[in-house]
Amino acid sequence: MEISRVDLIENIPPPPPAPVNISVHDVTYSIVSSATITGKDKLFDSDGFSYVVRTQHSGIY
Repeated sequence: MEISRVDLIENIPPPPPAPVNISVHDVTYSIVSSATITGKDKLFDSDGFSYVVRTQHSGIY
């Protein structure tokens, strides 16, 4: 029985995943007024992410 090069490559196990450094820290948030193009507020966190601040309507129009 002849073993082809493709068979050898397909049978190689994948390398183990690289270690990941996870740091646990407190996240702080701040609201910036008029931060959007439309002049609405935006929420920023200490990790560098930003979020749109939405207001909840009563549902009565």
